[in-house]
Amino acid sequence: MDQVGDFETGMLRAGKLQLVDPSAALQRTPGWVISADAGSSLEYLETREYTPGDDLRTIDWHAAARTERLMVKRYHRESLVHLDLVIDTSASMSLSADKKRAMGQLAGFWWTCARNAGFSAQMWRLSDGCLLMPVWDEHLHQAEFKSFDPGFVQWQNNGIRILISDLMWPEEPERVVARLAQGASAFLMLQVLAELDVNPGFQGWVQLEHLETGELLDVLFDERARTEYQRNLTRFQDVFRDLAERYRGQFGVVLAEGFVAGASFSDEIARLWLK
Repeated sequence: MDQVGDFETGMLRAGKLQLVDPSAALQRTPGWVISADAGSSLEYLETREYTPGDDLRTIDWHAAARTERLMVKRYHRESLVHLDLVIDTSASMSLSADKKRAMGQLAGFWWTCARNAGFSAQMWRLSDGCLLMPVWDEHLHQAEFKSFDPGFVQWQNNGIRILISDLMWPEEPERVVARLAQGASAFLMLQVLAELDVNPGFQGWVQLEHLETGELLDVLFDERARTEYQRNLTRFQDVFRDLAERYRGQFGVVLAEGFVAGASFSDEIARLWLK
């Protein structure tokens, strides 16, 4: 099945499901336009402690002086909810046929859920930059991932962001999470892994090829190395999970083979993000 077919399969899997703005559950500001102007006609929402990702213009300096903590003042008015769907199309996302298929199906699924909810939406592709993708491209350019650089992106302020990626980049995790969270009303990070990512099925001396750079490396992959690899993968995921919680977003793992075969999301993701 080609990539357009996978995107369409994801659309069909979405059916009548709708994307939900989970910002209230994540204790972020839900679907609102934020104003720092105390004289604004916008309705006052709350004053609360600053968290990473909050707009610095909303800091309430009087409350900060009184409490000796950074506080932000929040105003709101209802606005159209927007989804920025960010899809990693770097070479490692094509490690297996099912991983590449899962990428297309996930993109089609979340795009359709956003449209079903009446949200505006845009797709972005990450590879050698972050580029707007007006329509799903069946000939995705698989390139080396270089940087999750804030200068590359122009995501909508106060919108929802969903990142679909294996997160296998030479990038500091907090830099990725902080950039995804900055100015967002809510964000979800879905780490897509193939079975080969989770449990490499080889033994003994093997030659590994870096899918992004083409670099070759000879390694001895025995049971000790396998155990260490899986331990490091768990630690890596825990770092992203903790950072997502700290920045008031959510992190989840999608196993490509299972998703392509029809498996759904975790109960927590389904409860917060879908209806």
